[in-house]
Amino acid sequence: MKILFKINSLQIKAAFLALGLASSALLGQSVSGPKAGVANPVNSPAGVLTPGTNPTPVGVLVDGAGSRGALLRDPGSITVVRARDRNNVDRKYAYVTSLANNALEIVDVTDSADPKHLGSISHGWNGASLSEPTCVAVEGSYAYVTSRHGSSLEIIDVSDPTKPAHKSSLRHREDGASLNHPLSVVVATKNGRKYAYVVSVVYLTKQYVLEIVDVSDPGNPVHHGKVSYGSFTESDYIEICPGSIRIVG
Repeated sequence: MKILFKINSLQIKAAFLALGLASSALLGQSVSGPKAGVANPVNSPAGVLTPGTNPTPVGVLVDGAGSRGALLRDPGSITVVRARDRNNVDRKYAYVTSLANNALEIVDVTDSADPKHLGSISHGWNGASLSEPTCVAVEGSYAYVTSRHGSSLEIIDVSDPTKPAHKSSLRHREDGASLNHPLSVVVATKNGRKYAYVVSVVYLTKQYVLEIVDVSDPGNPVHHGKVSYGSFTESDYIEICPGSIRIVG
C-alpha cells in the first residue's frame, strides 16, 4: 500500500469559506459552472470549490440556533454523509467540528435551504476528548475526530445523530501512538481491518507524522504504525483537514 500526502490550500480555504468561518455559520450552497466541484460524501469538506465555480448560498444555520443550540462557533471542518434515519428515510447529515465550542455538531442538511440542528457532543462529556477538534471523518456508525489540544483521536458513536456518544479515544504516546496536535484523519478498510490515518505535527523537528490506528474495534483503538514525512512551515501546516491524505492500493 502506498501512502501519499497532499496538501491543497485552495481546497481547504474554499472549504472554510463554505463553512462560513467568520460568521460561525453553516452555509448550504448550490454550485454551478463549467468546473463545479463535487464534494465526496465521506471524508471530504462539503462545498469544496474549484476555480470556475459559482456558489449560491441557499440556507444557513448559525451558532446557537435550534431548541438546544447549534454549536458552530469557529467551525473547523465538515463531512457530509447520507444515511437512513430510524424510520428508514434517506437523510443527509453534516458533521461539523467547532474549534471554539470544543464540540462536534451534527446538522440535518437533507433540505439545504433549511438546515436543522440535530445533536452535539462537547469536550469532557462522558470522557470525550474534543479540545479544539480539527477534523472529522465518518464511517458507518462512528465519527473519528482529531483533537489538536487534546493530542488524541476521539471516536464517537453517531448511530443516533440526535445523541452522539463518546465511544473511546487514543491519546498521544498511548500504546506508542504519535498523535501530537493531530490535524487530519481519514478512515479506510484494508484486508478486512479498518484503519484511521491521522496526520500530526512535531513542532521541534517541523515534520508531519502519519499515525495509523487500527479501529476495527471502535471501543479499543490500537496503535498500528507510524511514519514521519516532509516538513512544514508556519504558513501551511494548519491547512490540512481533510483533503491531505490519499490512500492508494
